[in-house]
Amino acid sequence: MKKSTVFWIVAAIVLIAAGGALFTGALAKAGWDFSSIANVKFEDETVPVNRPFKHISVKAGTETITFLPSEGRTCSVEFRVPEQIRREVTITDDTLRIETEDTRSWHERLGLFSFEKGSIKVYLPVGEYGALTAATTTGGIELPEHFGFSQISLTASTGDVTCRADAGEGLTIALSTGDIRLEGINAGNVSLSLTTGKIEIADVTCRDLLISQSTGRSKIQNVTCSSLSSTASTGRIALENVCANQKISVERTTGDITLSGCDAGELFLKTTTGDVSGTLRTEKTFFTETNTGRVDVPKTLSNFACEVHTTTGDITFTVEP
Repeated sequence: MKKSTVFWIVAAIVLIAAGGALFTGALAKAGWDFSSIANVKFEDETVPVNRPFKHISVKAGTETITFLPSEGRTCSVEFRVPEQIRREVTITDDTLRIETEDTRSWHERLGLFSFEKGSIKVYLPVGEYGALTAATTTGGIELPEHFGFSQISLTASTGDVTCRADAGEGLTIALSTGDIRLEGINAGNVSLSLTTGKIEIADVTCRDLLISQSTGRSKIQNVTCSSLSSTASTGRIALENVCANQKISVERTTGDITLSGCDAGELFLKTTTGDVSGTLRTEKTFFTETNTGRVDVPKTLSNFACEVHTTTGDITFTVEP
């Protein structure tokens, strides 16, 4: 190795060590308060909403969006964002529109950092509303049980999404990285799309439930629907007390499929690498296929089928008495 190359490698190591020492020293001096060394200043602003509206649209950048019940019949929007972020609250076409925008140029963002995330809190009177659309890039979305909407569409790139509000005509959630949680809702068709993260669904009544997932586990409990379809590449799925009037279809490339106390007019369960097992409420005619693994299912005949495929794994089912 050339002497000049060695010199620059040593110099780089020394500079990195010096930077780390300075950073640690600054934190120690600040009492290990990370927020004290951030150079982004946050501002708090509350905007009252004094005109009636039916629909809601929220567009955010890095902020977390949270809906909260207000006192009485008042409505307001509470921002906590960096001072350079433009904030706007308007009502047009019977829609409450809330939007943030980072107006800084790229060179103005150099050297800026913060350990705190911005937030948008929307305080609404408890009740029923029209369509809700909420989108954020690197923040989460939280929608509590106090509200009902005709339609709900929630979109995020990185962040967790929690929905406990009813959506009479339908609910759509699209998320890249993070977790999706649905709990205690009544909805029309429900469509969930997730790249990386887990999905948890509990106490839900809906029409069709469609889940598209790349990597991550799924847990579905106490669901009543017309049909359920779940596809994923990697990750196990557990269904407990899930009943579909028509069909339950679950497909995995790698991961176990487990059912407990479930039922449907027809079941199709398939995984490449993993076990498929569970208990069903009513008798089915079982059609099974596995290359490497054992099969233990009831030898019952029924007008309703349960088709199970796995390449490497066991197939085990029982029917509740």
